[in-house]
Amino acid sequence: MSKFWIALLILFCTTKAFPQLPTTQWAKAFVPNNAPNNPTEYSNGRSIAVDKQGNVYSVGLFQYITDLDPGPGVYNLKSGPYDRSSIYVSKLSPTGDFIWAIQIPALVDWGEIALTLDKQGNVYVAAQFTDAVDFDPGPGVFTLTPIGAYDAFVAKYDPNGKLVWAKQFGGPGDTVPACDKLTVDNNDDVVIGGHFNRTVDFDPGPGTFNLTSAAHIQCFIVKLSNSGNFIWAEQFGNGKEVYHNSNIGDIECDAQSNIYITGNFGGSCDFDPGPGDYILKSKSLGDGFVAKLNGAGQFVWAKQIINTSTQYNNYILHADGLAVDANNNVYTIGSFIGQYDFDPGNNTHNVQSNNYDWYMLKLNKLGDFAWVDIFDSGDPSSDFGADIAVDNAGDVYAVGSLGKTVDLDPGPGVYQVTSRNQYGAATLVKLTSDGNFICGGIFDSYGANYNSATPRRMTVDDAKNIYITGSMGGTVDFDPSPNVFPLDAGYGESPFVVKLAKCTNPTSATLNITACSSYTMNKEIFDSTGTYIRTIPNSFGCDSVITLNLTINKKFAVQRIDICEGESFFAGSKKQTASGTYKDTLTSSLNCDSIVTTYLTVHPKPLPSLGADQDLCSGTTITITPGSFAKYEWQDKTTADKFKITTAGLYWVTVTDDANCNATDSLRILSILPLPTDFLKQSDSICMYEKLEITPSNTYNSYRWSTGSVQPKVTIDAPGQYWLEVTDAKGCVGRDNIIVYQKDCMNGVYVPNAFTPNSDGKNDIFRALVFGNVLSFKLQVFDRAGQLIFETNNPNQGWDGTNKGLSYPSGVLVWQCFYQLDQQKPGYQRGTVTLVR
Repeated sequence: MSKFWIALLILFCTTKAFPQLPTTQWAKAFVPNNAPNNPTEYSNGRSIAVDKQGNVYSVGLFQYITDLDPGPGVYNLKSGPYDRSSIYVSKLSPTGDFIWAIQIPALVDWGEIALTLDKQGNVYVAAQFTDAVDFDPGPGVFTLTPIGAYDAFVAKYDPNGKLVWAKQFGGPGDTVPACDKLTVDNNDDVVIGGHFNRTVDFDPGPGTFNLTSAAHIQCFIVKLSNSGNFIWAEQFGNGKEVYHNSNIGDIECDAQSNIYITGNFGGSCDFDPGPGDYILKSKSLGDGFVAKLNGAGQFVWAKQIINTSTQYNNYILHADGLAVDANNNVYTIGSFIGQYDFDPGNNTHNVQSNNYDWYMLKLNKLGDFAWVDIFDSGDPSSDFGADIAVDNAGDVYAVGSLGKTVDLDPGPGVYQVTSRNQYGAATLVKLTSDGNFICGGIFDSYGANYNSATPRRMTVDDAKNIYITGSMGGTVDFDPSPNVFPLDAGYGESPFVVKLAKCTNPTSATLNITACSSYTMNKEIFDSTGTYIRTIPNSFGCDSVITLNLTINKKFAVQRIDICEGESFFAGSKKQTASGTYKDTLTSSLNCDSIVTTYLTVHPKPLPSLGADQDLCSGTTITITPGSFAKYEWQDKTTADKFKITTAGLYWVTVTDDANCNATDSLRILSILPLPTDFLKQSDSICMYEKLEITPSNTYNSYRWSTGSVQPKVTIDAPGQYWLEVTDAKGCVGRDNIIVYQKDCMNGVYVPNAFTPNSDGKNDIFRALVFGNVLSFKLQVFDRAGQLIFETNNPNQGWDGTNKGLSYPSGVLVWQCFYQLDQQKPGYQRGTVTLVR
């Protein structure tokens, strides 16, 4: 390397004890007015957000009378009765000046308090409450009262702190739902994640949408419109293992409104909130998870950070923060103790922690492992990761607490910091998207050991300004550089808000390097050809961007290749078609051996299914779909997820899944089948007192008459128009009509004057012939002596010529008939009948 470049790097590294540290713009504390003998215990910042103008919103708890104006002015708020904590919401200007503050007088001593903003700068706050609360900070009143022991609430305020709406979720008895985190999606719909027990109604409007927890605690996700109206709610979590809890550590949405959740769980947990099952099992007190749902709350994938220790009971992982970059890569942060496998795929990446350590994990958009970085001070209780964020360049920021002495560079380099506090300090770390160290620093104690800050949440704006909130005690130096920015918390605990920004004197340089095996710059080893951009501090303590154009014959190279089933990739000296690890030894132009390790993943082809070939009934439309995939292309080049068919022919679709693998399926409509027609007579007729049976000319699979009957034939007793809808053996449906006219028919009662009951089937019975609808009827037969021989009230029943079981002899008998027909006067007839044998 030339003397010029050596000198330049020395100049860049003159402040190497504090590389690339951002500049503290301001730090503010909301200090209670309490006495030294009555210190605050529950005053802390819980969540933070920044709008497009750079105004800073934060939420947290406060006790006693607290001044929410961190400047020279005074804006006091008083907490709830018995000095219990109340919720504050604060808005500061981009320079940290007071704009407004409001109070939500909910009595919350524990549990989460979440805050987020929409695109218009409206503020959303979510938490629990246990007593009646007026959510309107203005002169109006808007009171919500818990249904059970605790209720969860979500409240919306406009950019001026005025109430827009407030909603609650709850259930009776000892039901205790809690809103843990919330965010807004790309449509400004509000997505809330939390946990609940028993049965809770998640529709805050007049409707009802109950979810019931099958376990001691289960997780919920609920989506509301920006008007506070219910859209959907889903639950996931443990099965019937009563004491195995699941909870949400953080929730975020990507640009497509997909939802990402991280948290931890114990026992068996079903992460598919729909009718399907996707069960992950934990053997420890708590494994971590990262899950993805689409914007409709439907399951996409879930990944597990699993405990692989030989002993499980005393080991647990806490997942506390989550961020998603522009490429939908997912970053999570938390702390753990024991041995955990951070690779949720088929490979293994075990990390052992004997004390609580801080982890940062990156998964790609499919949920596959990218990298994990671990921060370990060796302190048994001080290492925990609180929150994580990604800027618009893809750099990763994390905040948490680490022990007294710790190396902040998770790679081969060393960047060691030591706190004045024997228990450690609040820590800020910045990494590249590949997990490489950029910079780090601490907010150290300013004086005695008990002075410390505990970060809770952070955010990064488009200008890469960093905002952090949390709690502090004593006096803390909020400048991570050699400069000092002391801030005092008063007596006990106070919330803080700090803003850090980029330096204003950046410099840059370019290095063009050629090497055989590897190259080291600023203690970082590079062993692959490429362009690398690194940022270190210059002599002003600001960013200096070094661009390294490196050409290298690498001794060892690693490539990760994804192909689809049926494809091949040349590795291990031949074409490979199966997943695996393959090695090749090559010779570079500088005669250096280069071992190329190929990690080949063969993704199975998708399996679209359009079903079997079929016929189509004339005049009907069917909709075909191959299943759920990332992309579709039909035979006519359309790209919808379904296709409508009305004509015969060949139809096909090529689908592409999330791994960019594709497959094709086809369906042939063999023929257009005619519909059943002309199966009823055009017309028929009926006497007003008759019944008519209508029967179709063919046999079908099913029938539906206009009378409501589903039998093959129907009997009617009135004229009119009747229709029949039938389904044939091919499933085609047709309809036909028949018109039944009323005809003129004989009307009255006619009695014969003779009959011959000789069992020849001809004129064997003496009966009246009735034409009309009978209302009443009686027929009697007498012998010449006037003795009654036969009587009936049934017009269809006649005399068979017997009396008391014996045949009556030939002769002349007398009959009389009483009757009344419909729409006629009562009638009477009498006469004689001759019985001939």
